[in-house]
Amino acid sequence: MSTMDQNEIDRLTRLSGGFRELYLPTDKSDEIQRDIRRLHHRDHGSSGEAGILLLVGGSGSGKSKLVLDYTRQFPDQPRAIVGPDGAFADRKDVLYFKVPNGSEKDVAEVWLAALTGQSIDHIVGRGRKRLVIQEDIVAVGREVGNRLVVADEFSQCLEGKDTAAIKRIASLCRYIVNAKGGPSLIIAGTASLLLLREADPEFRRRASIRHELLPLDWDIAESREFLQDVLMEWDEFLRDNIFGALSGLADAKVAYPLCRAASGYLGDMATLIENAAAEAIYDMASGKADRLTYAHLVKAYGKSAVWTAERPAFPEAVGPTIDTGPEKTRLRGRTRRSDRHHNFRP
Repeated sequence: MSTMDQNEIDRLTRLSGGFRELYLPTDKSDEIQRDIRRLHHRDHGSSGEAGILLLVGGSGSGKSKLVLDYTRQFPDQPRAIVGPDGAFADRKDVLYFKVPNGSEKDVAEVWLAALTGQSIDHIVGRGRKRLVIQEDIVAVGREVGNRLVVADEFSQCLEGKDTAAIKRIASLCRYIVNAKGGPSLIIAGTASLLLLREADPEFRRRASIRHELLPLDWDIAESREFLQDVLMEWDEFLRDNIFGALSGLADAKVAYPLCRAASGYLGDMATLIENAAAEAIYDMASGKADRLTYAHLVKAYGKSAVWTAERPAFPEAVGPTIDTGPEKTRLRGRTRRSDRHHNFRP
């Protein structure tokens, strides 16, 4: 019988989600990051050479993890800039923010708040018009050396909008990128991002690069092997920090139904595994289990709000493409942790 108390259960449950911080790059993600880097390091001077990259993918496809993996390599540099009046400012070479569900003015206010480090309430409380705010974004961006902006979850501000409203949002982005010394812009979201291109021909010309992240497909060998690499990394984290033993997440009999249950989206698989780990920790505390099991995944799947009430039963480990042969050598040494990979090079 376990002597684990509730405080220890809570600690392990919080810790169990740490595997989500692991990042395993692919050839596709490396290609996308190369294009981001190219826009980041372009000459943003008087020639106005900044550009826009659209990163499209479904919820859980890994967009946020990919862009955060890049942006965290360029943290703010405190007090690195000295203004004409002798005041210090942080250098913000790369800016990351999440776009709100709102109008173009709401987007501009969140953008400026992220750039200045001020609270959104302070920005909103000043009651300025959007055209003034976008001019402030350009001016402050120059002052703090901002060369790249990553606007994540951008689809939120496009939901339910008509063409005129979408065009105003596109115009905001285009104005800031086109300004002298303006930053390049990475816009991440679902396929609704393409509405920006349709609503504004000038935006379409400036948005010169588009990448799409597709869900993993078990029936494609390269995709299947990458998934098993990721699951092995996650399983090793849970072994080292929670359970003391592997749970077999990378085995085909578990990896296959996981992939099917989450429609190939790693984000949804991570949510399912995190919830299953919480179930397993409680069972471990009561002496009913010593690790995460297939039964915990099935239970977590049944309780998860990610899937609709019409979802099918948790898939069984069957299928003609399951590899039952000897275990393949997995990719090792390419994992990035969000707080430890600043000097990483593929």
